[in-house]
Amino acid sequence: MAAGDATDVSGIRLGSAIVSLVEPHPGQGLAFHRWYERDHFYAGCLSGPGFFAGRRFVATRAHKALRAPAGAAPFGGALGRGSFLALYWLDADREEEAVAWSIGAFHALRDAGRIFSAADVAHAGFYSVAHAASRDPDGVPPALALDHPFPGLALTLVETRDANALAAWQREHATHGPVALSVGLAPRPRPPGAIQAADASAWPDRVAWLHFLDAEPAGVWAESFGDHAARLEAAGVGRLVFASPFRPTIPGSDRYADEI
Repeated sequence: MAAGDATDVSGIRLGSAIVSLVEPHPGQGLAFHRWYERDHFYAGCLSGPGFFAGRRFVATRAHKALRAPAGAAPFGGALGRGSFLALYWLDADREEEAVAWSIGAFHALRDAGRIFSAADVAHAGFYSVAHAASRDPDGVPPALALDHPFPGLALTLVETRDANALAAWQREHATHGPVALSVGLAPRPRPPGAIQAADASAWPDRVAWLHFLDAEPAGVWAESFGDHAARLEAAGVGRLVFASPFRPTIPGSDRYADEI
């Protein structure tokens, strides 16, 4: 599946993504979850121009126990940092407008006292959608991936000198079994005024991959990603920096908020 073809749906061209990974302070998981779901998800992003899809995910304690590689601290802290993940799709024809709006909205909400202070931003990145690989000949298009009810997601960060070689490897080896769709993201420079996260330094040689799963991730993690780091290095296409399973939150529900 070529990214240029797969990302178009009825005039919408998936061009960019925003990836936000946040860790609430101890005891603040439920409060953060409710604030983000009932206020910030829409007021801070999804209601803006150029945003056409978004979805939230959570890594429970059981999911974080599966993170790899052991001992890594990719977000300026312990491997367990980053319980709540938010993803947003931006229309390629309105990317700059959307990014500018989101930065302005954040500052306006902060000035209005509508930013949750008892949480740390582990990662907040702007990415270009660079690659896509589907397990099925007529699988879910990437533009619809955040609307499709996938029960699981894997986020991987890979250091590579050849993103195209990595993408070719992903198409051949990584999208199979419960991995229905993989979307490769290339980091973009942090725009002026954007929120500074714990990983504020630029990552020009790291790419992110979103792997959408047909199964709850904990149950298939060993078979799908248990040897991911070893296989990447054996193929010579990159070094795994971070891999984590997530499951989607349930809108209107507090489920999983007490399991982080």
